[in-house]
Amino acid sequence: VGEALASSDTAAFRRFADTFPIMVWLQSATGSITYANTRWFELTQLPRHPSSFEAEAWKQVIHPDDYGRALEALADAIATEAAFSVEYRLRPTMRGDDEYRWYFASATPKYLDGLFDGWVGSIVDIQEARNREEAERRLREAAARRENEFKALGEALPQIAWTADASGSIDWYNHRWYDYTGQSQSEAFGWGWQDVHHPDDFPGMMKQWTDAIEAGEKVEMEFRLKGRDGRFRWFLTLINPLKDEHGRVLRWFGTNTDINEQKETLERSKRMAQTLQEAFLPEHLPKTADVALDALYSPAISDAFVGGDWYDAFRKDERILVISIGDVAGHGLDAAVVAGRLRQTIFSEALRTDDPCIVLANVDRVLRAQSDTIATALVAYVDVKSGTMTFASAGHPAPLVASRDGSATFLPDGSAPLGTGFICGGLIPLKHEHILTTDSTIVFYTDGIIEFDRNVLAGQAKLLSVVEAAVRNGTAISAQDIFDRVLAGKSTSDDVAVVVMGWKSSLPIATPKQALTKEWRFHSSHARSAQACRHELMQFLRACTKYPEDLFTTEVVIGELVANTVEHAPGLVEIAIDWTGKHPIATFQDAGPGIATALHSKPVEHLSENGRGLILIRELSLDLTIVAAPGYGSKIIVTLPIRREDPIDRTEP
Repeated sequence: VGEALASSDTAAFRRFADTFPIMVWLQSATGSITYANTRWFELTQLPRHPSSFEAEAWKQVIHPDDYGRALEALADAIATEAAFSVEYRLRPTMRGDDEYRWYFASATPKYLDGLFDGWVGSIVDIQEARNREEAERRLREAAARRENEFKALGEALPQIAWTADASGSIDWYNHRWYDYTGQSQSEAFGWGWQDVHHPDDFPGMMKQWTDAIEAGEKVEMEFRLKGRDGRFRWFLTLINPLKDEHGRVLRWFGTNTDINEQKETLERSKRMAQTLQEAFLPEHLPKTADVALDALYSPAISDAFVGGDWYDAFRKDERILVISIGDVAGHGLDAAVVAGRLRQTIFSEALRTDDPCIVLANVDRVLRAQSDTIATALVAYVDVKSGTMTFASAGHPAPLVASRDGSATFLPDGSAPLGTGFICGGLIPLKHEHILTTDSTIVFYTDGIIEFDRNVLAGQAKLLSVVEAAVRNGTAISAQDIFDRVLAGKSTSDDVAVVVMGWKSSLPIATPKQALTKEWRFHSSHARSAQACRHELMQFLRACTKYPEDLFTTEVVIGELVANTVEHAPGLVEIAIDWTGKHPIATFQDAGPGIATALHSKPVEHLSENGRGLILIRELSLDLTIVAAPGYGSKIIVTLPIRREDPIDRTEP
């Protein structure tokens, strides 16, 4: 401690020590306590008298099991004149209870004129730290027990079972993984499982898994795994996290269940239903000099929910355009067959009459004669010369009409659905007439687009706002635009049909654009995944360009970027290509110390290979931006030297 404590029992030192929130004491070279600060007496409630420092007094507050150990530590220190420390339990009587708390006592030698003169010590309450340590120990023990139990159970499970650390790196499989895949333990551990994933499923699966790791939440996925025979089978994977008391993920536990037979059955049903629907849906929409039409049919995200919606549009004569849209209750093949029959029946009836109410009444009779199914339907006659629209609805959602000034409204909805018996019983659908102006946009739709959040009113409000915003801005709008903006990436458990109609002189309906984006994720420690990513990206670029002479240069840039992530950016890598402009923009985002950090870590020497990749990328690309964030990864944004085949893209500079 030094000469500063030579007069350590002076009034100045005592005043100073009495301000401390911890217990402080002075001890002579023989081990007797000569001074304790105010905090000592507050906690121990011992009298302020020299007798308080005696062994018998000290026994009153120290736990009996710790007393001997504390004296041994002091005896060793006296013999060696060295620093000492010890943990023991005290009973601070000022707390008003009989509970002992853990404290950490430490003492440092002090000297006077260079000679050993005893110790200065302090006592710190460590009960909370002890509690945390004990809780963490119990949690680790519980995790170990649970993991051992899981592994023991996992070996007996008929499914593949596995565990992973908090980062998602797999460190154990049951024997069924090795039996199915043929991988060895060294091949499978870590991120080696990527070798057996189907390339079509891999990007989506990787996104789900990394999102779950980031959020620390359980996840359910379906994907295909390659067996030792080289064939792929479908698996359902359920992954659950084990968390500590603070919500931090400690471990991941997963099972892969073979669902190939069920999946193939559903896929066959889905393909048949989609084939039927595609056959029943119009191959082409009618073209007129005055009106533009666009339509979309999107099957449900769930395999079982396919088949009930349809739309149609055809010319009755030179003036009249007929539009029908509907939704059959139920899903699958039966619903698809009924939807096809209803569409054809409406087509036939609409050619014989100009009254949409009569059309729906006759369709209702046909439906009731052939099936006990319920369906909604809407039939509209549009006079493209006068702008008059006459329509009737049997329980179908009301169409939406919007004007260029941004105003939009839902037209009247309909009466009872088809097949309920009310129509044939005399409740004929009401006929409505609406005068369309040359700046009108009309949207017909099925309920899948407004019920995706199980809140019809909120869905209608979202649809209304999307259409209003588009027409107010004078933006060309397609059925796909409406679908994308209303659902905003959310899935729907029902199929969706949308038909958009507008006057060409005012607001042409946009044609859907080809998908011009590509995303991929892989772990840079796995070279094969990086190679697969590079191959997929080049396939995407080849498919979108008519200028193959630019492909070689582009492939060099892509190759250098992928190679740099493998070399300099350990961890997950995200790659995105956006080609909605004239030239594709590639973004490489890593989660390690970073591509940029590594490439800029030292100057480039002319005879060194280090940094040449960056020079090559700079020289061959049209633009290069590097954003480094130490500790959070880095991002490289490159404009690739290749052009697209679409010469009419409005987004091109």
